[in-house]
Amino acid sequence: MKKSILLELWLAVLTYVVIGAAIFRFLELPKEKEMQAIMKETREKFLRLHPCVSRSSFRVLVQNVVTSVTVGMDPGAYFTNKTRSTWTTEGAIFFAGSLVTTVGYGNVILLSDEGRIFCVFFIVLGIPLYGMLLTSTGEHVGTNLQARISTMENFLTKRQLLGTVMVRFLASIFFIGIGFLFFVALPVVIFITLENWSEVESFFYVIVTLTTVGFGDFVPGTNPVNTFWGYQYLVLLWIVLSLFYFASIITMIGNWIRQEMNNLEEVEKLSQSSNLMGRAKEPSRRFPRGSKVVPAPSSVTTRSMTAPSTTSMTAPSKTSMTTPSKIIPSKTSPPKTFPTKSMTTPSTKSMTTPSTISTVQPKGN
Repeated sequence: MKKSILLELWLAVLTYVVIGAAIFRFLELPKEKEMQAIMKETREKFLRLHPCVSRSSFRVLVQNVVTSVTVGMDPGAYFTNKTRSTWTTEGAIFFAGSLVTTVGYGNVILLSDEGRIFCVFFIVLGIPLYGMLLTSTGEHVGTNLQARISTMENFLTKRQLLGTVMVRFLASIFFIGIGFLFFVALPVVIFITLENWSEVESFFYVIVTLTTVGFGDFVPGTNPVNTFWGYQYLVLLWIVLSLFYFASIITMIGNWIRQEMNNLEEVEKLSQSSNLMGRAKEPSRRFPRGSKVVPAPSSVTTRSMTAPSTTSMTAPSKTSMTTPSKIIPSKTSPPKTFPTKSMTTPSTKSMTTPSTISTVQPKGN
């Protein structure tokens, strides 16, 4: 890639990030100030209704609640007789799966140093392994889809029903639509029903998860009221299958784009080779030093070559009738000899002059 194009990409990404940051700040800063005002009002109201609680004690309580929420605990469970652990078998598998798929919700935090060290090695080995699986599965499924579409493409192009570009475009729209229906729209409806999320919250969670961003503000299975055993297993399976499917679609479209680029490169190479062959057939216009350059024949030279043939038929016939009477050698002067130029005159002149001289004799002799 050229340096100019790379620099333009850097500038485009930086500009995109700066514009996005400005928009997020404009949208979220008023909400943050509103929440801060509500928290301040709630604190003052609590301290006013409970004068026995000091501000320092209340601050310690709030800090403990925030810490418990940060590490993934449910503070509401402490006000009931039921206790719920984050590290159940289902929760641990869901956490490990979110690590290798690079989603990383962030709702669960490791507290022990041993767990953090193991997490580092687990990520270093697990993410490349999952990446190989994702790439291999995407290429396999994408190649099979491309083969099916190629069969359909040959069938339609032979009957001149649709062109190649239109077939590929419709196939891409069809498979992307199927993926959007089964892996985006249907999960949105399920999360609205089971998690009691709004339409925007559910759609936001699905897109954030499938793009492996994973903020962690919405995590399925944290509300045990409407969920069931194995619910997080199904969510993890949905994440893996969705990533596989969209990876295969991206692979298929990427193969098509790569084929078109290769075809364009081949056409350019053929055109360049044909231009080089055409230049090689042309005569060289460079001459060595000291050599005489003979100009190419033009219309002027062709006229000069043809003019003698027309004049030689008429001019000698007029002059030959008068010139013999004048060209008579005297007795004193030596006889004049005709130049050798008359020997090299065209054949037509040599054939006509003798006939005219022999037939016409001078008068008065």
